[in-house]
Amino acid sequence: ALHLDPDSLVGTLVIGCTESTGASWGIRHIGEFQLQYPQIDIHVVEVKPQQKDIPGEVDVAICYGRPEAGGRKLEELVSPTVYPVCNPKILHDLPAMTRPDHLAQLTLLHDSQNSWAEWFAAMDMTMPANMSQIHFYSTNLSLTAARLGYGVALCNPFEIQEDLRLGRLVKLLNRAIPESHNYFLLTNQQEHQSLRAQLFVEWIKTQTSETIRHGGSGL
Repeated sequence: ALHLDPDSLVGTLVIGCTESTGASWGIRHIGEFQLQYPQIDIHVVEVKPQQKDIPGEVDVAICYGRPEAGGRKLEELVSPTVYPVCNPKILHDLPAMTRPDHLAQLTLLHDSQNSWAEWFAAMDMTMPANMSQIHFYSTNLSLTAARLGYGVALCNPFEIQEDLRLGRLVKLLNRAIPESHNYFLLTNQQEHQSLRAQLFVEWIKTQTSETIRHGGSGL
């Protein structure tokens, strides 16, 4: 543990993340961190999925897809899997979903990152023809549509841990494929890192490894 001088915690910490990361799991970790260190003035800024060039004023960036390090410290945070999820209510009048082709009874919700075609290919089948589909520009929207019961989305365990806990979403088939990109942590080199940034890096690593330990590994 780091030696904490309360004065060194006063000041800003700029955290970058994608909108989907923030909305689904980042906010909880940032919020809990702030409760522990209320002196820190946190600014959350957006980085796009697969954004290569991360502005210098970002102290800690949680990146989806590998960014350019540009002299900073880059490490892999987590490489999750994705699997089909939906609101359990839409399954009530349907026969049990036991095979990939059973998903043809539902609407496929696409986002701009993960591919249903790849998921079906990993199941050794082509995507059923004439499937009802909605294409969204972000995981955030496909996830919201799944929560509202409009179909089945491909998500990783980080994005839906709360939903699974509360029963808002359920996993279908437990057939997972690797996420199309890994999550990375981009920070200043150790000697240029504020204590605030060091503490947050330690925090986010601990939280993500907890999620994986508690069954968030996507079976």
